[in-house]
Formats: sequence, C-alpha cells, structure tokens
Amino acid sequence: MVARQGPRAAWVRPLTVRRAGAFEKSCLLATAAVGVVGAFSGVQISGSLGAVLGATSALYFGATMILPGTLGFWSVRHSQRIRTPRQIETECRAEAIALAGVGVGWLGFFAAAAAAGFKAIAVTILIGAVPVACAWRVVEIRRDLKKLHAALEAGPRLADPPPIAEGP
Repeated sequence: MVARQGPRAAWVRPLTVRRAGAFEKSCLLATAAVGVVGAFSGVQISGSLGAVLGATSALYFGATMILPGTLGFWSVRHSQRIRTPRQIETECRAEAIALAGVGVGWLGFFAAAAAAGFKAIAVTILIGAVPVACAWRVVEIRRDLKKLHAALEAGPRLADPPPIAEGP
C-alpha cells in the first residue's frame, strides 16, 4: 500500500502478474523445433550430445524438447486477457513446468558440450544461457504466485488510482 497526502488517505497499487513475453514464446517454439529436427530428421544436431547419449539422443530430444516446448507454447499462446485468479495460477504453473522441462533439455545439451571439452565456446555459452533464462523466469513466476496468494488471502480491496490532476 502506498500512502498519499490529501483528501484520500491511501490508494492500493493493482497486482500485476506478468504474462509470458516474446522471449518465452520464442524459446518454447524454438525448443520444440530443435527437438523435432533432432528426433525425426536423422541429422545429428550435436556431435557432443550424440557422443554422450549415442542412439538414445532421439529419445532425449522427444522427452526434453518436443513435449515441453510444444505444450508450453500452446499453454502460453492460448492464455486469455481477462482471467480469474485460478486461471492465472494454472497458466503460470503450466508455463513454469514447461520452462523447467525446456531448461532441463538445454542443460543436457550444455552438459554434453562441456563433457566434449567446450569445442565451440560461443555456442556452448549460448546453450548454457537458455536454462539460466528459464530458471530466472520460473523464479519470477513463483514470486508472482506468492503475491497473488497473499492478495487473495488479504481479501478484495478496491483500488483507488491517483487522479491525473488535482483541482483547486
């Protein structure tokens, strides 16, 4: 609650729960695309991942990239503008689960590249940045859900936005 001077004693800032942005949507869609290419094309996407996992790399792509990428993109793409707190919570949890799965997929990529000796350092760093970004967003989602639960426990209060200009 932010205190104010004047005829109105205080006003309450509205609760903001951030929606999945362009990065999250792009990351989920790109992960699903990489997973499809890795699982079904027959082309080896990563020599280091192929060396570590061998023939099971197609299964790895399917389990950690196609499924969370596709389901996560679908869940954030079809979220509604006007939603109830329960819908917000469900959508946030679905996004967090999808990003955790995507992060695990790219973390495996990073671990395989590190095990192979960091032959392509720039690519390895970029691959390692994806799980970090996913973890960052999951932490943001947890924070937003905590604020949402605290607001729901406190009960509904009317927000009184500040006036644009105060008259004489």
